[in-house]
Amino acid sequence: KAEYLNYIMNDSGKSSSNNMPSYSEKLSTDFSQGTLQKTDNTMDFALQGEGFFVIQTERGLAYTRKGDFTLNANNELVTKSGDFVMGKSGKISLSGRNINVDESGIIKIDDNQVDQLKIVNFENPQMLIHAGEGLFKDQGNGIIQKDSNSKVINGSLEISNVNAIKEMIQMIDMQRTFETYQKLIHAIDDQDKLSTGKIGKVG
Repeated sequence: KAEYLNYIMNDSGKSSSNNMPSYSEKLSTDFSQGTLQKTDNTMDFALQGEGFFVIQTERGLAYTRKGDFTLNANNELVTKSGDFVMGKSGKISLSGRNINVDESGIIKIDDNQVDQLKIVNFENPQMLIHAGEGLFKDQGNGIIQKDSNSKVINGSLEISNVNAIKEMIQMIDMQRTFETYQKLIHAIDDQDKLSTGKIGKVG
């Protein structure tokens, strides 16, 4: 997911040391839907709409939209790092040949339902904390919602929601703005030098 660094002016407006404006940094995440890419891999899952897969890690529960899962030696559904993908009944075991997952996340093996992917949504996803490898942690501020309108797309992955062209245009625009201010600062500096020289001659 795309991340943006924002600078927020503190309530006081100025720092106590040099009377310059005081700012704090805040990293925000854009959780908007990324493009879905078809892979035809049975172990790949994408979410259409809001929501997160629930992952059991050694440090507790985590949440992700990165659905490139696999099977471990015990035929349990896990992430590439080996963390367990959770179902409504706990860890998901997939022992069988014909695995089918519908849009609601219900998992069937040989036409027999074995489990359902556990998917949750948050009222305040911006309160989630990055835990690396596409995982997010909730410290209780995200507020889990009971219902999720997500659709599970099996055999597809959600790719980055970063628009490379848009980001390139913004970067060029920022660079030109920086150059403009730089020229303005040099012009003001030249004017100061000129003014100082004239005052010296009058004296």
